[in-house]
Amino acid sequence: KADVSYSFKTFGTLGISMNSLSMGTFEGYNIVNNNPVSTGDYTGKGLSTGISYGIGFYQNMYIGVTFKYISETIDDVVANGTTVDVGFLLKNIFKEKFAIGFNAQNIGQPIKYKDISSKMPLNFKFGFSAMLNEMFIFALDGNIPIDNKFKINSGFEFGPQDLIVIRMGYSYRFGDLEYSTWIAGFSFGLGFNLSKNYYLDYAFMPYGNLGNTHRIGISLRL
Repeated sequence: KADVSYSFKTFGTLGISMNSLSMGTFEGYNIVNNNPVSTGDYTGKGLSTGISYGIGFYQNMYIGVTFKYISETIDDVVANGTTVDVGFLLKNIFKEKFAIGFNAQNIGQPIKYKDISSKMPLNFKFGFSAMLNEMFIFALDGNIPIDNKFKINSGFEFGPQDLIVIRMGYSYRFGDLEYSTWIAGFSFGLGFNLSKNYYLDYAFMPYGNLGNTHRIGISLRL
């Protein structure tokens, strides 16, 4: 993940982002006479690029929108599409310690893998954060996807120094264990303030039977 943002003095903030996902190598099979026949290895990957704009419009209220271009590849099949995210944020409420927000994600038309259409994963998200003291922040959000059950995420950020922050969280989808084991909901991360405008983030997330995921993000704020 990489993103760059620039804040105008009176005209809001403009941002550009890119997210890349590699799913590694899989072994492919076809069914012939009710028996699996290997077709060799194949790979899967995804890429999302976006341009965002946000602005405050009344005291501590903010709105934002992101236009995204998405490309997904499975073996030699490529699917492309565009989506829009729209969000609202209310900051510095209740003695400037709390914030609440709402976000509609992945608004767009289905994408096609050859002759098969796949709907965009439309999701509605709401949440809040609380600054318990100068070093400790707690956050909680809920997700309402159109293709799955309600999911809740919680986490905290602890910044004992200006140069580093420690993050830990847990996700739970109601009705089942999303990745076959309860421990898969945990995540752990670190954030590094490399300089005044450069930030490096790392997160580790186990996905049970699907293996572990490492996420690295670089941010530049102008």
